[in-house]
Amino acid sequence: SFLHIYFIEDIINPECTPWMIRNEIELFTKIHGTYLSMWIGMGILLLLWFFAKSKKRLLISLVIAIVLMYFLYWQFLLGARMPFFATIIAVFYCITLLLRIPLKIVLGFAFLGSILFAFIFQDKIQSKVEELQNYENAIPEGKYEITNILISNENVRSVIYHCALQKIKERPILGYGIGQDNIELQKCYDSEFGHTDLFKVFSFNSHSQYLQLLLSSGFLGLILFLISMGIWIKKSSEGTELYLPFLILALLCFMFENILNRHDGIIFFSFFNSILLLSGLKSNVHTNK
Repeated sequence: SFLHIYFIEDIINPECTPWMIRNEIELFTKIHGTYLSMWIGMGILLLLWFFAKSKKRLLISLVIAIVLMYFLYWQFLLGARMPFFATIIAVFYCITLLLRIPLKIVLGFAFLGSILFAFIFQDKIQSKVEELQNYENAIPEGKYEITNILISNENVRSVIYHCALQKIKERPILGYGIGQDNIELQKCYDSEFGHTDLFKVFSFNSHSQYLQLLLSSGFLGLILFLISMGIWIKKSSEGTELYLPFLILALLCFMFENILNRHDGIIFFSFFNSILLLSGLKSNVHTNK
């Protein structure tokens, strides 16, 4: 609400795009929009849980529903696509869990929804895929301050993913070591994309937690991490209803951001993962007693 009031002139200004508003918020809060959106996403999951627990108290349910919709609006406004998408998936799971809808029906609706989504947004999806594949022509020649209007997020990511995959092929088993991964990526940027100063103006990591693990620790490190994920998911069935939705939110966001490479991401993940995991273990201890 404070951010809404503080940036109200930009929000109601039709000439200000969501990207411009997000940049202003990031400069003001010193928080990356993806991480802010993840905190909001967790707030949405908590509100949904409170809504389910409010039972028949109409006023409380109404207030929670209004705040929940307001949070969703803010996630959409920030334009961090993966946290927003991950939140929607986690919310969908929560609703099916609360309504006790059979798994087969859930999977069926998810499958039909995916087909419908792919059909409706076919052209946009194809365009984004082509942009991600076209790393050779992604970044125009010249200074970034002049060419930035021609560079999209997909253009930059196409180069990042190309360099990440090239480096992974060179050392697939053990990787380059923590800290060396970004140095190796920069070497690729400098050698293959020296026609632009974009990669000197900005320092880009792999923009995927899974790719970062491959770069720093190789397939061995990634396998160990995936085993940890499997343990968390298994434990989620023993704990609080919020644990698996939280994991859905976090693990999907890992796909397109190095969440655990920033203090914001480490605090977010370790804080909620510890609390939700331990609350489940504590419940089981009391039950056994």
